[in-house]
Amino acid sequence: MDAWDGALQDEATPLPEDHSLEGLHVLAIDDDEAVLLGMQSLLQSWGCLCTVAGSGADALERLGDDTPDLIITDFRLRHEETGKQVLQALRTHLGIAVPAIIMTGDTSPQRLRDAQSTSALLLHKPVSTSQLREAMVQLIAQPQPGNAAGPAPQPADESAATASDAAGP
Repeated sequence: MDAWDGALQDEATPLPEDHSLEGLHVLAIDDDEAVLLGMQSLLQSWGCLCTVAGSGADALERLGDDTPDLIITDFRLRHEETGKQVLQALRTHLGIAVPAIIMTGDTSPQRLRDAQSTSALLLHKPVSTSQLREAMVQLIAQPQPGNAAGPAPQPADESAATASDAAGP
């Protein structure tokens, strides 16, 4: 069976329990409802509290006064909205540089530069569950800046930043 572009493939051994994501509030943004439902189910199975949204405006509405610990967004959303725009708007609204992961199937150099300019970790679709979990653990283990104007979190190494080994066709 061919890998679905939006699917998360479970192919890895679980991480040790000292990397628990229990109680982590994750905001997941994707314009594909099936992907969002799958992401929500996966994150909840890891003990995360999950808020899902189909756009930046939807995310702001669903968050209310809450601040997520982590944002996971698709790069290409509907109506020409991008994950970069959504992250910038959310970080400005929240007043802090919330750690983030952008997932994309787009490998054009300009799109990659756009995604990387957010200082989010960039994962190429298809993304395995182990890659997603490792990226989440890496981000929450890093000290975070106090506001959106401060320096953003940096990936631990270049391979984690682009996950080029996970690039799909």
